[in-house]
Amino acid sequence: MPKKTLIDETIGWVNYIQNTEIKQQPAAIDWQVEYQKKSELYDELKEQYAIEKKRADEAVEREQRIQELLGRILKKTNGHEAYSNEAYIHFWIREVQRSLYGDDCNEGNR
Repeated sequence: MPKKTLIDETIGWVNYIQNTEIKQQPAAIDWQVEYQKKSELYDELKEQYAIEKKRADEAVEREQRIQELLGRILKKTNGHEAYSNEAYIHFWIREVQRSLYGDDCNEGNR
């Protein structure tokens, strides 16, 4: 067997590195594709979270408005008027809820 020279060893290492890079390249591409998918998913989830948080905040505001309106109604009526006007108050509250939440807000209350 002939003795390897420095040039032979260098050529061997160059070939090894080139072959290794070619073999590892698909893994690097897979990693980049996976990273891109996860990045897009994260962005989508972040957007959904922002939308849901905004909806929840709006629902809390609506609920507070209803509570304030009900409080004002009860302050302006005495006990007798409150009982005699119970049906009207109930109707009014449902109308306010419909205007704030939409027509299907009272589906569970029927």
